[in-house]
Amino acid sequence: MIIIRRIALLLLLGLCIPLKAQIEDPAVHTAILIDVFRDIEVGFNRGDVSEFSKYLDSRTYLSLSNGISGFYSSNQSFYILKDFLKDFSAFNFRFTNKAELPPSPFGSGLLRFNFRGVRKSSLVFISLKRDDEGWKISQITIN
Repeated sequence: MIIIRRIALLLLLGLCIPLKAQIEDPAVHTAILIDVFRDIEVGFNRGDVSEFSKYLDSRTYLSLSNGISGFYSSNQSFYILKDFLKDFSAFNFRFTNKAELPPSPFGSGLLRFNFRGVRKSSLVFISLKRDDEGWKISQITIN
């Protein structure tokens, strides 16, 4: 009976170790991060925060060109960014620089928008962090 338990335990461990190795595989993280950055890019281009709201952390730091700055919950961040993208009608955003490798992925790019009938642009910086649920946006700076 003890031998059967030991064999079962070894089989269970043998199945879990490759699964954990796959989860920790940098290639898997890179593929996920590519999707995260793509969703953020799409959201900014469409002016639709819901495209990337699932990545907003429970404590996201925002620093926006309209003067808003501080740490906000994911819900607060959603509405702040929604209002920002409505006021500053974005028509083009693309990441020009990305580091898609753990442990501190980030991306930056140029956001082009219309503000009160005038075309303008701002630099955007977004950093991510990993938690139990996956990759989350820890900071968004738009200057």
